[in-house]
Amino acid sequence: MVNTNFVVVELQQGTSQWLAWRHNGIGSSEASTIMGENRFESASMLLQEKRGPVILDSVPNKAMALGTKLEPEARKLYITKTGKDVRPICVQSSRYDWLRASLDGLSTNHDAVVEIKCGASVYRRVSQSRSVPDYYYGQVQHILAVTGLDSLDFWCYWPDNPALLLPVERDDAYIERLLSKELEFWNLVKQATTTRRIVLINMVDTGNPEEDTHKLQSAMQILLEFPGQDSVQLEITGHGQRTRLEMPMVTTSFCTELEERLAALIGDGQARVMNERA
Repeated sequence: MVNTNFVVVELQQGTSQWLAWRHNGIGSSEASTIMGENRFESASMLLQEKRGPVILDSVPNKAMALGTKLEPEARKLYITKTGKDVRPICVQSSRYDWLRASLDGLSTNHDAVVEIKCGASVYRRVSQSRSVPDYYYGQVQHILAVTGLDSLDFWCYWPDNPALLLPVERDDAYIERLLSKELEFWNLVKQATTTRRIVLINMVDTGNPEEDTHKLQSAMQILLEFPGQDSVQLEITGHGQRTRLEMPMVTTSFCTELEERLAALIGDGQARVMNERA
């Protein structure tokens, strides 16, 4: 049976054409960032990258370069051990053209997929836990979302050690949340500059400068966790006087969640998120 969930994109991974294609969509390695599960990169950082020009001359770090070097022998061993004839391939969702994945291995009849990891640290962690590290969970579920398959093989390889094979089942509840977040993120990438969001924070002066400063810093930190280059207006109210600060800051896409978190910090009704025409 033909898999109609995706189309194959004939690109060689690592080429400038591949980098441009990858830049103009959301790949599996970006899923955990959008879900807020990547401790090395925030969604706001990724948004700035996606809104900018494609970078064609990026230099991979040592770990990435080693992983790329070891991947062919890891894939060859996987084929030998499992009998599944897979090859690296790029695929794009038939439903969402921005939903993309550069697969380490897909079978000829498109019914089996493998994600290969080659690194000492990930090998050590998987060998101890016998589970997929949480920071890769979004990646593997993104792959299953694109391909429509029910499971994926997570193949962990490190030279002179027995390779580790972990079957990963499709998590439809997670995929539903993932696609919702990714769609909202991609809409932000494409968002017209005529609309901006304003965050109004009315914070009453408690008379304790240290406490007030801490609350303000905490509020700003919350704002930084939300993607979207917008204008932020901070209204700080105290002793009948009001000071308004306006500054560019990475802020919100998920307005309800943002308001709830700010309310927990500074009190109900003290923070509002509004859309405003620029």
